[in-house]
Amino acid sequence: MKLDAVQNRIIRSKPSSFNLLKGINGTGKTTTAVHRIFYLKNNFCIYDDDRILILAKDSVNRDNIRQMYNKIEDESKLEYRTLFTNNVDKVDIYTLDDIINRYYFEYTNSSKIFFKVIQEEKDILAYLEECVQELRDKYKGIKILNKDYLKFFKDEVLWIKACGYKTIELYQQADRIGRKCKRGEGPLRLLKMSKERQVIFELFQNYNKKLEENGLLDYQDINYIALFQAGKSLSNKYTHIIVDEAQELTRTEIDFISKLRLDRTYGSSTFIINKSVELIHSSWFIKGRKITNLGLGSIKSYVLSKVYSNEGGEEKKMRDNNSYNSIESFKFIDIKNHRSFDFKRESSIIDEIILKDGNKEESVKADELKAFPVYSDIAAGEPIMMNNELEAEFYLPEFFIRGAKDCFMLKVKGDSMIGANINDGDYVVIRKQNTALKGDIVAVDLEGSATLKRLAYNKNMPILMPENDNYDPIFIHDREASVLGVAVGIIKNVE
Repeated sequence: MKLDAVQNRIIRSKPSSFNLLKGINGTGKTTTAVHRIFYLKNNFCIYDDDRILILAKDSVNRDNIRQMYNKIEDESKLEYRTLFTNNVDKVDIYTLDDIINRYYFEYTNSSKIFFKVIQEEKDILAYLEECVQELRDKYKGIKILNKDYLKFFKDEVLWIKACGYKTIELYQQADRIGRKCKRGEGPLRLLKMSKERQVIFELFQNYNKKLEENGLLDYQDINYIALFQAGKSLSNKYTHIIVDEAQELTRTEIDFISKLRLDRTYGSSTFIINKSVELIHSSWFIKGRKITNLGLGSIKSYVLSKVYSNEGGEEKKMRDNNSYNSIESFKFIDIKNHRSFDFKRESSIIDEIILKDGNKEESVKADELKAFPVYSDIAAGEPIMMNNELEAEFYLPEFFIRGAKDCFMLKVKGDSMIGANINDGDYVVIRKQNTALKGDIVAVDLEGSATLKRLAYNKNMPILMPENDNYDPIFIHDREASVLGVAVGIIKNVE
């Protein structure tokens, strides 16, 4: 497979502590990651104990990666060589279960404490049924203790474990993203700081106690023990870790993988996310979950969009995931100075643009461009949960925007600002500041959710005004709100 410009840029980028590499099936995510291994091995494995770990989701995935690794090694022996290159094998390729089981058995062998693993769903449900009955006797009249909810209780208890919520306080405050039930199979909602959550957490504790009394563990407990043991261990650590098919990882599994990292300023962890897979509720990468809550530092996110097919054993580029045309055309609108610029770019070469002025075209190279960080959606509609995960970078000439160093970009979701020529799917350029003037279009953090509106006042009371009669003004004088910045530009994709 011939690498394109975006893949080469990812492969040769400076290591960042926490990285996401996203794409649908066939976009070359794993191929890019394996090439990245050779770049890291030859450039950022400086000391003798610097090593690289590749984690696969299962044995089939692992064997495919090993085969790909050996093939690329044969084909690219000289491409990534540097002064740091040596012939020492510094790369391990395992499944996640391989590593978890290694640390689990290390714990049991050293502690001489051995367990039986409960694997059958019917056995887990039987223990939960006992716990539910005990709580029904204690909490008479609590509707949530319904025997028809047993499968919900199983999922919720295992979800609590997967998220690492060890205290009632953490669970009471948790956002249960993706945790919806069908009517009759569980509660339609579980409010924060509620009696229902208190009862469920007690159910969780009682279930754990029953397993302990019987010398049993479930599979989430194995992850806990491996996490504990990895935190104690000083050996078998890695400078760089790449996790393929990471989209279903739980919080506990991500924490475990983080414990495998050596403390190096140039170390990195990369999680490859397959966007074609529908995520399970226990995944920490489910839409709406804040990756920054993992406490792993800054996040760099890359997206591969070109789809490839494999015909006759040869990888061929088929199409861009978003468009059959690899040339993307845009219009930049300067809100403050009432001017606009037309430009286009090759989708695989993001750090070069072509300015259009009538029939004239002028190429603008990377040294004249600035990379603006692009974050996930902001609502031009009802406020939506903020996610400050870095999605990508968008390169623009600095002369487009004055004070460009303090700017970032957000993708618009919704139609409440159509009167200001801001439509669903547009990008808005936001200058970071915590104050704004009447009439400014502002990005506002409203009780943990983000929205884009025009700032107005009514008798000195601030109001967020939509530019669409189908939406109501938002009164914020008695709500927790802060200005994230002021919109200074709009980028529209021109079909």
